[in-house]
Amino acid sequence: RLGKAGYRAYAIDLPAFGKSPRCAMAHETVLQTFIEHEALSRPVLVGPSMSGKVCLDLVLQRPDLVGGLVLIGAVGVREKSEQLHTIDVPCLVLWGGKDRVAALGFGQILEEKIPGAKLVVFEDASHPCYLDEPYLWHNELLAFLKRNFSQGAGAVE
Repeated sequence: RLGKAGYRAYAIDLPAFGKSPRCAMAHETVLQTFIEHEALSRPVLVGPSMSGKVCLDLVLQRPDLVGGLVLIGAVGVREKSEQLHTIDVPCLVLWGGKDRVAALGFGQILEEKIPGAKLVVFEDASHPCYLDEPYLWHNELLAFLKRNFSQGAGAVE
């Protein structure tokens, strides 16, 4: 659906996740290196769960590299709560109302502390709310991109 709407999407298999072996490089450094290698201009980072923490780490360390954030049931929010107010990119926060991995309260913290962030809760969805509610997920993501970015901007997941 992203491609049909005119957006480029990349799916990154971070080291030690999926089928990628571990490496000594920090996950946010891997993401930074990918963005630089592909010469992406301030992509929108889409980070579910642990990848949400990686996206937060990168935007806090290198805000010049990131154009926007879509955080889905992100973990590691408490550790970053004092820095969240410094994030100055459009941010969409998606959460499953039945998430048993990351409490909805963390999504509320993200919405409260990141200026302009919007929290959307998929009431009947679990932690991977995009799998439980793919139609809603795509509609929210595309509406966010349309509101904030021109078509063709890279979205990194």
